[in-house]
Amino acid sequence: MAGKYQPLTDFLQAQPGEVVTLTFEHLEQVLGESLPASARQHAAWWANEIGDTRHVQARAWLAAGWRVEAVAPGAATFRRSYPTTEA
Repeated sequence: MAGKYQPLTDFLQAQPGEVVTLTFEHLEQVLGESLPASARQHAAWWANEIGDTRHVQARAWLAAGWRVEAVAPGAATFRRSYPTTEA
């Protein structure tokens, strides 16, 4: 899965633990660009799935074997899950 969110996939795959919390600023450093405004304004942007749809950003963390567990103002917590073959 190449694309805008590939650096996030790579970063999460390299993490040794089961849980990682990243500030939005750290995520932007990982991505090499700013998060879209919707990431800061709408919790739905962080959804692992919406119905049968996976957004491109969700495919990035799911492909790495992680899921978003929680979103707080200015940060997102990811928890390791089972890797997916879908990207």
